[in-house]
Amino acid sequence: RAVASLRRSGLACSVAFAGRVDSSAFVEPLKQEIAQAGMTASVHFLGNLTLEELRDWYAASTIVAFPTYHHEGLGRVLVEAEAMGVPVIAYATGGVPEAFVPGQTGHLLKTGDVEGLAGKLRELLSSPATGQAMGVRGRADAEERFSLAALADRHERFYLRVIADFKEPAGQVVS
Repeated sequence: RAVASLRRSGLACSVAFAGRVDSSAFVEPLKQEIAQAGMTASVHFLGNLTLEELRDWYAASTIVAFPTYHHEGLGRVLVEAEAMGVPVIAYATGGVPEAFVPGQTGHLLKTGDVEGLAGKLRELLSSPATGQAMGVRGRADAEERFSLAALADRHERFYLRVIADFKEPAGQVVS
């Protein structure tokens, strides 16, 4: 609906959905709505992708939008997009707000805010420099918080805290 709004206002854009398409209860009504909006040629259902294909789609994307209504954990798709230097827009549900830095690496919206989604898409599509700057900050954020080195460092600090806080039970000797 957000992209249909943009297209009606004259902004050319397309949508690519990646991931499972085996839920006909979800996909069929969506395809009908897309057809009714006259957007069939502008919406692509990619299905499950290999890591290489997914990487290539991130690289080809101007924005990654994640307007999910489902209670997500972290929203890995957002971290992956950031790692590829792509700005993100997402609904605030579950752990999604933890995946990026709202206002700096992307935009966080109230769940279901289709008008807000259209507005933020329009903002980033109309100002490539803003989107690119968010993408650069997103790449740095992903490296700082979600890289293997960052994960190892967090685990090491956690274990060192646990060890430092560990006290031997009275009267027991550990060898």
